Amino acid sequence: YYTTRNMTFCEEFLVTSELFVISTFHFMTISMRWSGLVTKKMCSSLPTRNRHKLFQWDIVTNINLS
Repeated sequence: YYTTRNMTFCEEFLVTSELFVISTFHFMTISMRWSGLVTKKMCSSLPTRNRHKLFQWDIVTNINLS
C-alpha cells in the first residue's frame, strides 16, 4: 500500500511540475508578445526612417528567436 501511495505522489508531483512549467512558459511567451506589441505601437509614432530600421531589427530578432 505504501509503495503505491508513494508512486501516486511522485506521479502527481511530476504532473504538477509539468503543468507549472507549461503555464510559466505560456505566460512568458504571452508577456513577450505583449511587450512586442507595445514597442511596435510606441515605434509607430516615431519618424518613418527610424521605424524602418526598427522593423528590420525586429525581423532579425524574430529569426534569431525561432
